[in-house]
This record gives sequence, structure tokens and C-alpha cells, in this order.
Amino acid sequence: MPDATEEVFFSYSRSDEALVLKIASALRRDGRRVWVDQIDIAKGARWDDEVEKALKASSCLLAILSPAAVASQNVMDEVSYALGEKKKVIPVLSKQCDIPFRLKRLQFVDFTGDYDKGYRELSSALDGGAAPPRRDDRVPPGPSSRRTQQAVIGGAVVVVAAVAGYVVLGRPTPAPAPAPAPVVVAPPPPAVQPAPVVVKREPEPAPVAPAVQPAPVAPPPAPPPVVAAAPAPVFVPPPAPAPMKQAVASDRQLTDFVHRYISTQNRSSPSELVAFYADEVEYFNEKHATKAFIMKDRLNFQRRWPEVDNRLAGPIDIDRSSGDGTAVLSYTIRYGVRSLERGDSKSGMARDELRVRPVDGQLLIVGQRQKILNAQAN
Repeated sequence: MPDATEEVFFSYSRSDEALVLKIASALRRDGRRVWVDQIDIAKGARWDDEVEKALKASSCLLAILSPAAVASQNVMDEVSYALGEKKKVIPVLSKQCDIPFRLKRLQFVDFTGDYDKGYRELSSALDGGAAPPRRDDRVPPGPSSRRTQQAVIGGAVVVVAAVAGYVVLGRPTPAPAPAPAPVVVAPPPPAVQPAPVVVKREPEPAPVAPAVQPAPVAPPPAPPPVVAAAPAPVFVPPPAPAPMKQAVASDRQLTDFVHRYISTQNRSSPSELVAFYADEVEYFNEKHATKAFIMKDRLNFQRRWPEVDNRLAGPIDIDRSSGDGTAVLSYTIRYGVRSLERGDSKSGMARDELRVRPVDGQLLIVGQRQKILNAQAN
């Protein structure tokens, strides 16, 4: 019987949704507890928070592999987390693809052919059995096999050598013939060298040296001309830029900023949207959000809602009362989000608040809040 207490977490790409829902439904009919984001996330809940809680609570992760899943950063992050927490990870091949290096040591379940056979193998793996070996895992004998063969051959050589030695040693060995005595030849006596003949000569008179003329005395070199050192250049620092006024933007510039921000939201371009933010932002409930944090949040939102339609539903209120150059921009939007892949959409009204401040001559968001006024699922 399957272990009903074990929760199975599905990590997959949207392109494999049909197979995921089919497998999940079959596992539930067999009494297993499974978690799929499209089925188990309540309406209005934050997608990334719910995924994180379910991943931590699960004891087994099914990695549905396909070219789209292997290219998905979210899928690879979920797989890395499960492996790092020593959870059971079962790769499930949905479409032929290059299996990531971190999963190559795990046997996968193949659903690219016979579905019923793949489901039986998956059930066996969930019950604790191993998936059948992959065809590409049946490789020729490795170095250990070759070493075994070499050891056997080496042993045979030793046995043959021992037998041969026994045969040779068993025969009488003739005594070696005595070596002939060495013949010592005395060196010939040294030849007598004749004594050298010394001839005494009379000394020759020394030649008379000519009178030495005194060498002309060269005049002392003239001292080098004294060149006056040029005065060192005096460094004059450039004038400091004039301090930026606190009220750096007019009402027109601030309202244009809001219009550009909303237009970028509607284009679903996270990288362009992050350029509107400062390096550290009070981002909804996050007090010190970085650009990397905002990028991750926007990518998760785009994954859930690929189509966004935000429109101003009233005037933009501007508040400069802080006195430090920060302006608070408040406005109401009529929003709509939709996912054709899931067949889901939402719409409603929200009140947005942006705190913007000049940073290096550019207006950037340093704080953001939102209050949902009304919402409805379509």
C-alpha cells in the first residue's frame, strides 16, 4: 500500500501541464498525497510563498523533465533545494532532453513512450523500489573490470614462472670453471731524459729611452648652465556641482514618471521595470529589498500572469511634505491579469503609492505600497 503520509511535490514547466495533471490525478486515486501549484494554491494567495511552504513540507519531489523544464530557473531552483535537503528526488522524463548534471546519477522514469509502463515504474519508485536502469547507463567494463582482468593474467604469469623455476632448479647445476689467474705485466722503466743544455749569454745594453715631453694640460670643463626650475603646477580642483534642489521635479515630470511606470508594467518586462527602482527599496512588506529581490518577484508574477493591463482610474496625487526631496505619488488603477495557458484571469481596483526620490539626477522609486480596493475572479 502507498504511504499516504508522504506528500509528493511536482516541479515542472507549463508546457508539461497535461502530463502533470494526468499523473497527479492517478496518484490521488491510488491514495497518495500530491501537491500541484495549479490545483492547491488558493485564489489570492502569493504564488511564491505557497510554493516554498509546499516544497518544505513535501518529502518527495517529482522533477518533470523536458527542454522547457531544464531551461526553467524555477524548476532547477526547486530541484537544487530538494537535493540539498536530502529529499527523495525522482526524475520523470516527459520529453527527450539533456538531463541536468545534478540529476544524471539518479535513475529516471520514462514517460516518452508507454504511459502505463511509466506509471507502474513511478509507483514502484515511490514505494521505495528503484527505477529500471537507463539504456545509456549500460556501458562497457570500466577501469575496475580491466584491473581485474590484468590481475588474473598477472597471476597466471606468476604460476607459469614458478613452474618453470621449479623445473630449472630441480636439475643439477654444473660447478663453474675456475677463472684464469690474471697476468700482471710490469710497466716499462721510464726513459731517461737528457739533461738540458744551458747557454750563458752576455747581457745586451739597455736602450736609451727618448725624452718624455710633458702632456698638454686640458682646460677644465665649463660648468653646466644653471637652468631655473619651472614652478610646479598648482592643481585647481574643478568646481563642485551645485547641490540638487529638493524639489527637483515638476508636477508634469512626476506624472510622466507614473505613466511610464504603468506602461512598462503592461509590457510585462521585468528587467525594464526594475530600472525604475533604487538599489534598496521598501517594497511592500520587505523593508530593505534589493534589485535582485524585486527581479525575482517580478519574474514569479510574470510566470503566473503573463498578460497585464493596468489603467489609471483617476488623478495622481503628489505630496512633497517630507522636505528631503522625496515625493509621494498616490493614484488608483483599474487592473486586469490573465493567463491563457491556465485559462484564469482576475480584475479589480487598487490604490498604488510610489515614493520617488532624485538619485544622481534620476527619479527612482525608494518605496512602494498597494491596497486592493476590490477584486474578482473572471
